[in-house]
Amino acid sequence: MSGAGLLLIDGSLGELLVARAELVNGSVTNVRCSSVLTQQSGALPAVAELFPGAGGRSEIAGVVVGCGPGSYTGLRSAAGSALGIARACRVPLIGIGSAEALRTASSSPLSLPIGARESLAVDAQGVRIVPAADAPPRAVLSEIGLSLAEAMFRLATPALCEALEHPERREVHAAPPLLYPAPPRGIKPPQGGA
Repeated sequence: MSGAGLLLIDGSLGELLVARAELVNGSVTNVRCSSVLTQQSGALPAVAELFPGAGGRSEIAGVVVGCGPGSYTGLRSAAGSALGIARACRVPLIGIGSAEALRTASSSPLSLPIGARESLAVDAQGVRIVPAADAPPRAVLSEIGLSLAEAMFRLATPALCEALEHPERREVHAAPPLLYPAPPRGIKPPQGGA
């Protein structure tokens, strides 16, 4: 396995993070992030920036998606884009917890907004969802995006290597389980019993 192009899409942390890396002999190299970092623009312009030209799509060998916890709209938008790209390219789709990646990427306390009311905090207590007003110093995704992307790719590497080594599994895509801090506004959680 050499030089497999990997795509990462994560919309859970307030802004959109789209990155590209190469998987060479089981190691992730050459990680770079898109300069497009807004939910409003969607993932596709960022993917086109990282995988340019007519042959760009053929360079994608695997897709990694951040599964939250995070913004309801951001998670669904990123996961839908990632699933659509993985299916169109017939490549594996691997879901990674955004909180676990953020903990791996950060060596100091920080927080990132995951909606209007909550933040994902990383500090001595671990990774947790806190009210935005109680969060540690806020990080800017554009400043930590590269280290976060590297952490997500590293966490996904074992599953990606296995999927790429077993072509019979390449077209099996399930929507990754998405983690929300709370049910979307206006939707009540299911009640027990049938």
